[in-house]
Amino acid sequence: MLNHRVYQAAAAGEMQSGGGSEFSLPIALIPAPAILLDLETLAFHDANDEAQNLYGYTHEEFRQLKLIDLYSSDSAQRLRAFFPLNDASAAALGGLWKQTRKDGSEFTASIACKHILHARRPSCLIFPMNIGEFALPEPDNFGRELAILNALPDLVLETDLEGRIYSFHSGQKENLLLPESEFIGKHVSEIVPEDLVPSALRALAEANEKGHTTGHEYQLKLPGRAEPGHFEFSIARLQPKPGQKQRFLVVSRDITARKKVELELQESRDIIKATLDNLPIGIAINSANPAVQFQYINDNFALFYRTTTAALQEPDAFWTSVYHDEEFREQMKSRVLADIASGDPARMVWNEVPLTRAGEETRYISARSIPLPGEGMVVSMVWDVTERKLAREEIENHMQHLERTMMGTVEVAMAISAMRDPYTAGHERRVAAIAEAIAVRMQLDAKSVQGIRIGAHLHDLGKVVVPVEILSKPGKITTAEMQIIRAHAEAGYDVLKEIDFPWPIAEIARSHHERLDGSGYPRGLKGDEIIPEARIVAVADVVEAMASHRPYRAGLGVTRALAEIERGSGSWYDPGVAAACLAIFREDGFVIPDE
Repeated sequence: MLNHRVYQAAAAGEMQSGGGSEFSLPIALIPAPAILLDLETLAFHDANDEAQNLYGYTHEEFRQLKLIDLYSSDSAQRLRAFFPLNDASAAALGGLWKQTRKDGSEFTASIACKHILHARRPSCLIFPMNIGEFALPEPDNFGRELAILNALPDLVLETDLEGRIYSFHSGQKENLLLPESEFIGKHVSEIVPEDLVPSALRALAEANEKGHTTGHEYQLKLPGRAEPGHFEFSIARLQPKPGQKQRFLVVSRDITARKKVELELQESRDIIKATLDNLPIGIAINSANPAVQFQYINDNFALFYRTTTAALQEPDAFWTSVYHDEEFREQMKSRVLADIASGDPARMVWNEVPLTRAGEETRYISARSIPLPGEGMVVSMVWDVTERKLAREEIENHMQHLERTMMGTVEVAMAISAMRDPYTAGHERRVAAIAEAIAVRMQLDAKSVQGIRIGAHLHDLGKVVVPVEILSKPGKITTAEMQIIRAHAEAGYDVLKEIDFPWPIAEIARSHHERLDGSGYPRGLKGDEIIPEARIVAVADVVEAMASHRPYRAGLGVTRALAEIERGSGSWYDPGVAAACLAIFREDGFVIPDE
């Protein structure tokens, strides 16, 4: 085997010639076959004893030979492609070549060469190493196989069961500590760290038994890398040729980049898991098709569902461990699975679901699921809303109490008004009924309808400042009396503005006699200056006043009243309100209620 110190000396350029015809390190002292070649004439200057023994030629016979004489016919044909040799092309002499001895026998040699100067002539120091049975590929397949190997980023080698290397190719030559040819004939123990040898031999034994083995990982410190590289190798048992030892194909791949990505991915997963573990809501990743199987559950998920993580891990145990009431369980299971199957995100939200336990208070949860595209999985979220629900219900109860108190105040005001002026009280109730029907026809929300109804009940509250004698006067009202009556709008506003209603009740009282064209009173407002609620009460007030009996005249009837509204639509009255008013009487069959 080639002495490594000699090779290192050659690689470092220590074998430069001096001014005479001898090397600074004489070729005869090299303890391995060595031949000195003249690159211009391709004749040999010298060959040491080891080279003479290898090829069977004497020292004098070597001096009569040309380089091509040492090569088999196939190898000679390949070699001629590199002629003429020079400083650059001389490197082509390295590698695996079929050599011919003096007696005509052939052997495979792993050749290393180094360009040097000898007697001021360009020369090459050749180190042929006999690798015996390590045969070259068949010539017909050599080009194709070499092209395939060169295209691979992997290290590919052929070994026997003991770990002896027969062929060697690397797609990443920059990572090699020696030329490829130097690995041939070596044992794996000579090229890998000692601690990796047992696992490599065990893998060979496994491949010998099973035919192949995969996924063996190892680390190796390479030149130029600050950190060890990660590698993975697989082994396949080859079909042996007659008389040949069992051999194996070993493919090793650099997976450092993959390991880095895997590490980064794992770090990302760890960060995500730590985040999910510490969220204030319950999070799970699970299937629901229809069996519920969990891949991940944080502690709050089990806590808020009033169960345990261990119970949820049982196959499809979610429903029985969460919903104890059998009837409600089946309702929720059917609903939830149908909502998830729909794929509609708007359906995959379940609010304030009660969770009952015998002897314990009922808790309420809200939940949501988000499908993971193409995964057949969902992200399930749950949070406890018991305190929020109870707080909201308490607020609602308080608001209902306040509303009842407020309505009681309104009823008291209406009762006082009825005691003083029964006609005005009846008028307000009827106006309230008409205004409410108009608001409903206009599709206003329930809260707004309620405010309009209350505003209509109180719209004439300011008439408490008008003497009863004027309000109930059967004859014609004088101009002075009309001015007193008109003052009721501002008077009602002054009384009601001090009460904190959730609707503009005071403004309804002040503006229900305003008209779109500015002809109304008390402020002569126009168009959008009049609030919508007051526009509705204004129309209802006119209809009731014309249709019902007044102290100074008999009722004119609903038909005359509607004609008035129709005539004034867009000029005095809001056209939308007017249309809704006409519709409730003519289409909906609304009837003004009796006293």
